Amino acid sequence: MKPYSSFSRIYDLCMDNVPYDDWAARITALLRANGVPDGGIVTELGCGTGNISRRLRDAGYDVIGIDASGEMLMVAQDKEYERLADLYDENDEDNAEEYNAEENADDTENDPTDGRITYLCQDIRSFELYGTTAAIVSVCDTLNYLLTKDDLRKTFSLVNNYLEREGVFCFDLKTRRYYEKVLGNRVRVEDYDDATLIWDNAFDRETGCNEYRLTMFLRDEDEHYTRQDELHIQMAYDLDEIKELLAESGMEFVAAYDAYTDRPATEATERLVIIAKEGFQEQKFYG
Repeated sequence: MKPYSSFSRIYDLCMDNVPYDDWAARITALLRANGVPDGGIVTELGCGTGNISRRLRDAGYDVIGIDASGEMLMVAQDKEYERLADLYDENDEDNAEEYNAEENADDTENDPTDGRITYLCQDIRSFELYGTTAAIVSVCDTLNYLLTKDDLRKTFSLVNNYLEREGVFCFDLKTRRYYEKVLGNRVRVEDYDDATLIWDNAFDRETGCNEYRLTMFLRDEDEHYTRQDELHIQMAYDLDEIKELLAESGMEFVAAYDAYTDRPATEATERLVIIAKEGFQEQKFYG
């Protein structure tokens, strides 16, 4: 079964230890420090169930979320439906006696749909946007799923193409150290009320390839458990390789951090956070 199909049902449950608020705050600070205007358009590659996209929207950006998994995007969209339903309910309660639709027709503060996220089901190696975007972000090791340098180069080139002049690319990657020291060839078991998940990790030091074999036992409405299996494959890349690929795609490397902190990346870093900027292209239209 393809990655993030059945896993989408329990993804948020399994990732409840991820400090999304802290990550989003750091991303927002990095975007602002590198010239991305408040209220600009930000695109997230590999948005999954929308945990970072929603927080960037709440920070005031217009957000486009892109993911290849329709199942993950369905979860993300369901969250948006729930948010809008709650906002409509709150709006009805607040304005039950005095709200006048005609008088408030141009009042965007009373529009519960303001700040909606646009989700697109696309492969990040060939994604298409309607125009340029102030920034592009990618978190939770999405880019580690690109298994060849050529795929990374293709994605970087598309990022460069769709960024505004000197737009910002902020992305993270798990490092070889993480796969060797944290995951290694270990098996991890997680047990929840409605699911049991087994992660069987296998890291090949020669190729830098890590395989996650996920075995899931998911409880259905009849209280029965069904087994679902997924194979996830990721690739470790060195920082020098990333710098080289960014340069080949026309982008300018800016900085590399130790995870979502302000500390520079070191050999002990387990998650890289990298900032790059759009490189000028003569054939590109700048509006």
